[in-house]
Amino acid sequence: MARLLLAVREGDSNNIANALSRARLALGNPIVASGGREYRHTYEAVLNLHLVHEVELIHQFSEQMQMGTTRRSEAQDELTKALNIRLNSTLPSFKTREPILSMRRTAYGIRLVLAVEPKLFRDRPNVLVSRQRCGALSGEIGRSWLITAKIARKAGHWQTAYSAILQAQESRTAFSLMQKVRLIRATGEPLRALQELEHYLQVTRRQDYSADAEVIDLTEDGSELKPLKAKVSYIS
Repeated sequence: MARLLLAVREGDSNNIANALSRARLALGNPIVASGGREYRHTYEAVLNLHLVHEVELIHQFSEQMQMGTTRRSEAQDELTKALNIRLNSTLPSFKTREPILSMRRTAYGIRLVLAVEPKLFRDRPNVLVSRQRCGALSGEIGRSWLITAKIARKAGHWQTAYSAILQAQESRTAFSLMQKVRLIRATGEPLRALQELEHYLQVTRRQDYSADAEVIDLTEDGSELKPLKAKVSYIS
């Protein structure tokens, strides 16, 4: 896996193809040795192959963004849908899903650093990611942190969930507030969760009025405010 990630960082298509082949051969050996009837004992190997394929998917997505061969929103939606389906096909446990999410963040982060630190790759301009396109990568990292926060909360790992929420907020990921509120409620503080919602709504209204902006349309799909009012009564 480390060699594969280094190949992705280098950006050479031949090296990446060779690294993918070697990773699948090495990580798939336990499956071949155990046979098809020993799925339980080879589940870890299956997950490793799962990780390899997702690194490949993310690399292909970033390459499409770099080459401009497709519309960013369409490619991002297709990748997000595919990754969601793949995650939902795994065992619904923190132990199983967190390594997948962590590898996704690593793969996205490798591509993102090419935009943030272009001085490191002056001799390899073919791997550079434009700053206009790095927003898609950052957004996917933030969404991955949100999923980690959700599964950690359900598993009772409060500190891990809180740290993941902070990371999502750092990326300005939509709906990170909702995960924070749900975590506060899960830890036995429903009143504080309600106060967090009300405070956020009040601050947002003040900012909107001070900027003399138009009224926020709560029916707009991308608005984080849309579910907040509906959740207030539920949380209380």
